[in-house]
Amino acid sequence: MTFGPMVALRRDEPVLVVGAGPVGYRKTCSLLDGGASVTVVSLSFCDEMRRLISKGIVSGEERSVQRQDFERFRFAVLALPPEETRLALELREGTGCLVCCCSLPELGDFALAAQWSHGNFRVGISSGGMDPSGAAKLKSLIRAFLEGKRLRR
Repeated sequence: MTFGPMVALRRDEPVLVVGAGPVGYRKTCSLLDGGASVTVVSLSFCDEMRRLISKGIVSGEERSVQRQDFERFRFAVLALPPEETRLALELREGTGCLVCCCSLPELGDFALAAQWSHGNFRVGISSGGMDPSGAAKLKSLIRAFLEGKRLRR
């Protein structure tokens, strides 16, 4: 398995999330935890995402993604089924926007890490999008170790 380049987003980096179901919500939470400024574009929104929008935590637009979206953002997360991901990638082509493809990680430019803060450090674990649940489990193990917590078996 090979991994693409690591991307460290600056605080308040504007990031586009396309898709507002459970996967889009989880990725949005990861981005927010890392300090990103998130705009979500989707034809429908899960309840959790609607709450983030209603509280003003993220911006949301109920519509299809457009080429102009990829022209406005340097980074985007495609939380879409495979066929919709392919269509979004066609729109993105030539815009310079780097994408994370949740359903087709091999077609993306980066993958989001399972991340947390530890003192002055930002720590992340990534499987390159190939095993997100494994990355989350490893994150929990390492975080518990660093924080001196005992894990239940």
